[in-house]
Amino acid sequence: MLANIILFIFFYISSALMVIGYGQLSKSLIISNQKNFNEIGFIGLFGFLFLYFISSIIIFFYNINNFFSSIIFLLGITLFFIFLLKKQYNKKSLIIFSFIIIIFLPLAIISEPNEDFFFYYKPYMNYLENSKI
Repeated sequence: MLANIILFIFFYISSALMVIGYGQLSKSLIISNQKNFNEIGFIGLFGFLFLYFISSIIIFFYNINNFFSSIIFLLGITLFFIFLLKKQYNKKSLIIFSFIIIIFLPLAIISEPNEDFFFYYKPYMNYLENSKI
């Protein structure tokens, strides 16, 4: 039980870092080096849009399975730490981001799927995992 909670917290935090890593990558590809776009929320939005774009393109050619998801996950975390070592993040923004992640952690722990999840969403997600478009 304790191991499951620790694993959940690890993946909760690392998922947020993955999105920020992809956001920084897409920001550096699209906007280049403008200083007024260094807010974590803006970078996170870029990360979600980048991941959506990549998954929408790749699903035409391959199945999105656990192996592919793990590669995307590890690459995003690696990108976050590469950009962290290059000091591309504002220290104040990272502190605020960490505070927000900690505040929303109890909400993530106690949340449950709604009643439609197992009837509609879960079979549809299994269908998307097992077949390409």
